[in-house]
Amino acid sequence: MTKEVPGIFTATTRDMEGDVLKNFKLNYVSTESDRLKFRYSLLVREYSLSPDAYEFWSGLEKQTQKTGGLYESQPYMITGNIKCVSNPDRIALGFFSASGVSQKRIFVDPSPYPVTDIVCSSDTIRGTGDLMPYPPSAYPVYMYYFILPSGGLVRVASNQRCFDCLKRGGTNVKPDFWKD
Repeated sequence: MTKEVPGIFTATTRDMEGDVLKNFKLNYVSTESDRLKFRYSLLVREYSLSPDAYEFWSGLEKQTQKTGGLYESQPYMITGNIKCVSNPDRIALGFFSASGVSQKRIFVDPSPYPVTDIVCSSDTIRGTGDLMPYPPSAYPVYMYYFILPSGGLVRVASNQRCFDCLKRGGTNVKPDFWKD
């Protein structure tokens, strides 16, 4: 599944010896999701900004993403370089600029730490009558079985979401950029 990572991420190398940022957090994925169980990728775009453009985007990042704490800065008007020429007293929002951009796809291997699987409830199935509580919208009902230590079998059923990634917004089409 391909999703945009919401947010604005700004950083500067202004006070650094070189023009290289290392260990900069781009995205957080919780171990409470099953996304870290498998390999995934990020397409990172880096924009070279003028000092004025950086100040605009950095201010916007602070306003939109870093609010709510006791020691956070107070909201303020972020001024850009766009003006209303017909009425100079009218506020116009935004910043116009042109910048260089580079992009790189980063692949992230599965987490070495325990990752939470999706929680699926299941029902023990003894016969076809046990499938009656499932509404037609839940069909097909997925069934599987466990082998008990005694050697016996227990059949269980669960909803499609537990077995079919398409039901959770996934895809079964390998993207062109994917590397095995």
